[in-house]
Amino acid sequence: MAFQGDEQRESFGPREFLLTLRRRKMYVIVTTAITLGIAFFYVARQAPVYESTGQVLVLNPSLNPIGPAATTNMETEAALAASRSVAAEAAAILGYEGNPEDLQAGLEVSVSGETEILTFVYSDPQPERARAVVRAFVEGYLQFRRERFADQSESIEEQIATLEVELSRTNDELAGATDEEVRQQLQATSDALASEIALLRQRWLETLSNSAVGQVVQSASAPSVIDTRRQTLLLALFVGLSLGTGLALFAERFDDRLRGRQDLATQALVPVLATIPRVRAWGRDGA
Repeated sequence: MAFQGDEQRESFGPREFLLTLRRRKMYVIVTTAITLGIAFFYVARQAPVYESTGQVLVLNPSLNPIGPAATTNMETEAALAASRSVAAEAAAILGYEGNPEDLQAGLEVSVSGETEILTFVYSDPQPERARAVVRAFVEGYLQFRRERFADQSESIEEQIATLEVELSRTNDELAGATDEEVRQQLQATSDALASEIALLRQRWLETLSNSAVGQVVQSASAPSVIDTRRQTLLLALFVGLSLGTGLALFAERFDDRLRGRQDLATQALVPVLATIPRVRAWGRDGA
């Protein structure tokens, strides 16, 4: 047989939750105060961090001899811009003799929306260093792309040389051919080779242009302070309130003291017929 007190004790609704927090408010207050105190101490000792921003418009001259310029995978370009290879280029520009990977620690590279613009952000406690390093990464990324396309342009030159040899041989055969049908076939082959060579030359010239791989939209912005104090304190407040509430509920769960008629009915397993109210003035008149 279940009593009304049992049902009310087992059900823990919003009212019971608020009553528990009221009874155990010191758990919440003390825990939150300690957490905020630690956060204030951390913020007070934290050195300011500066960030500088650079932007590059990525251009992609196609190395495909036939068809329009190739599209650019911006996610791949962002990964390349933050890679060790570009960090090595930036280290060379800065004259940094340490490990290039050390420069990657404060770097973030992202794609600006749906555009073909890469945004470089570098954070450092020294404002001038933040600006110098982000500028070096912008220049290093463009230099890396130029070298990459320059390597690929060498293969285009080899293709052009091969096609020119084949075109010369075809033209020699055309000059000595007497059969009209053979001459037509050789002429069509010669025209196709000449067109392919012209397209290859155009792509090759594009790869030699410095502006073909990208344009600097912003070299390096003036350093600005990153203020994270408010976020840190808000996080500390949330953590303190959460821990304090958890401790209050934990203490309430394992507290076996009786608080009123319902607790007595639950523990005694019998209904409570009546209670004696507390009389504050009891015994003052000498009775």
